[in-house]
Amino acid sequence: MGELADWLGVDTSNLQRRHLRPLLKSGRLRLRHPENRSHPEQGYRATGA
Repeated sequence: MGELADWLGVDTSNLQRRHLRPLLKSGRLRLRHPENRSHPEQGYRATGA
């Protein structure tokens, strides 16, 4: 998330709260490792929904 926030030029908490959480909740994004939210290689995948 830090890399994405840096790339977009936004704060990580703002990115997570305003964008990533709603996209996860709507099913448009999926966690790469949903069984372990703090996985060191955690990332996001678009679902095509």
